[in-house]
Amino acid sequence: MTEAAPGMVGVVLVNWNGLADTEACLASLAGCTGPRILPIVVDNASQDGSAEALARRAGVTLLHNPENLGFAAASNAGIRAALEARCRAVLLLNNDTRVMPDFLALMLRELDADGAVGLVGCRIERVRPAGEVWYDGGWTDLSLGRAHHRMRNNLVPDSPCDIDFITGCAMLVRREVFDAVGFLSDRYFMYGEDNDFCLRAARAGWRLRYVPRARVFHKVSASGADSRTPLGAYLSARNRVLLARNFGTPADLLKFPWRYGGEMAMRIARSLARGRWHVVAPTLAGIVAGLAARRSGARDPYRPPAWIRRRQALYRDRKAGRIA
Repeated sequence: MTEAAPGMVGVVLVNWNGLADTEACLASLAGCTGPRILPIVVDNASQDGSAEALARRAGVTLLHNPENLGFAAASNAGIRAALEARCRAVLLLNNDTRVMPDFLALMLRELDADGAVGLVGCRIERVRPAGEVWYDGGWTDLSLGRAHHRMRNNLVPDSPCDIDFITGCAMLVRREVFDAVGFLSDRYFMYGEDNDFCLRAARAGWRLRYVPRARVFHKVSASGADSRTPLGAYLSARNRVLLARNFGTPADLLKFPWRYGGEMAMRIARSLARGRWHVVAPTLAGIVAGLAARRSGARDPYRPPAWIRRRQALYRDRKAGRIA
């Protein structure tokens, strides 16, 4: 394990069959100004030669998972490595991002300005279409079991401000926060673990800050697992139920069946109308799985059912043209 210099920030990337994206992200990080960084790549049992290629990259700490454990569990392995290397803070960063040279310095300045600030987020724009904002601050609506990637009043701030939710796509965390609230909950596998972490940190008294001048560019769902895929549809439906059950107030839970149920019904109807039959059964299964899950402490780390993983692999092969 690389020993971090004083003031170094650990940057955790999760890689799964995404060598080109990960290498491009690491290249952009190399141009960062300000604090020294310790790049940590956690490979989730890639089969595209990623691990072998990244192992040859100087200055990168590479960790291997024997199987795809999902974003949360893989991120936790990287977080532990950063803390063991005595990094002062940890940046969770999606591997399909590119960063502006000053983004981390701007985020770190906000972290240093107030000891009560535990998490810092930045503006995230899509790579395509260029300039389209994907995350611009955020807030959580537990009556829907999800976060919104815009400010509650839809006004774009010009200066740093407090927020409710920071996406795990680019989240800077003070090391003391992990001591206080633990790591990401790997009950989620993927989707919702960042929301869960933000809620736990806020409840422990940490402030969450958004820095609009710090910018990152994101390809969005480069891993191929969004809600239009079997795995994404299943996890999105399941994890929203889990989040609402774990954190919702009585008022939230009274509204949840109607608001969430209505949204899921509309999602299924749209999927059928657009010929996306492959997500209907996973969506319904995800709802059932969320309702059946214990509220806390069950199945850590979580893995989606085998039939969902098989459907995801089949979907991926068809999209790639490997099968008819």
